[in-house]
Amino acid sequence: MIPEVALRAQQMLDDPDVHLGKLADVLGADPVLSVRIARLADSPLYGARGTALSLRQAVQRLGIPETRRVVMTVAVMNALPELPPPMSVHVFWRLGLGSALIGRQLAEDIKFARPEQAYLACLVHTIGEATLAINRPQEFGKAFQNASKQGLELHAALRQTFGVGPAELTAHMLRLWGFPREICEAVEFYLDARAAPEQRLLASIVFAADRMCRGLGLAPEESGEGAEDWPSQIAPELCERFAEIGYPDPTDYLLVRLQFMTGVEELIAKTFG
Repeated sequence: MIPEVALRAQQMLDDPDVHLGKLADVLGADPVLSVRIARLADSPLYGARGTALSLRQAVQRLGIPETRRVVMTVAVMNALPELPPPMSVHVFWRLGLGSALIGRQLAEDIKFARPEQAYLACLVHTIGEATLAINRPQEFGKAFQNASKQGLELHAALRQTFGVGPAELTAHMLRLWGFPREICEAVEFYLDARAAPEQRLLASIVFAADRMCRGLGLAPEESGEGAEDWPSQIAPELCERFAEIGYPDPTDYLLVRLQFMTGVEELIAKTFG
């Protein structure tokens, strides 16, 4: 469940005239939420211009758009309890948060109309895996081991074990939580964006961001296989966007964005350090 403090903060952020000092006071009622918000705010990837010395200063420096993003990010992250071995919330959110940051930057670079949709879709795209780990820990652990032994990606091993893919489960959960239809579809089809009825480009962004993160080592080794050849699997819609911005070979994009990727790694390490 999303913390009550975060929901109240989101309601306050709907008011363009919100007093950021009062917003900081509301967020400060949740110590865990406020500490993580301050950590994320202390990063140029979230628009920071210097070290945030307090929650109030962090909120004032971020402004309304960035504060909204950070609050939602932390709220979603805090909604998950500790995960049973071999997973952990730190390992899980390294992939989610890393994908969100890379996905938003990619969306902006290719001039996708709604980069915030890409950010949120990437952030939550593996919630189904966490749900299976929490509710069926023994079967999940076995699937995790099978992925390593059989050279499978984790989503394929989970489908073998549970009879349903984690992407479909994630989409189902997001629909129950009232997430936008576009995000639900993109998450459901991100592993095969060509099959998405309407959101092929958004699904492709989620897929590319996920693979870039796995290539950076921001996911368990057992679930990282197949990351190297991800450009050959992306849908034509994203290939066309890459070509339009001067990267007919998508792997060239990785080289250009290497410094940004390094910044993502540093932020992840700081957030979960």
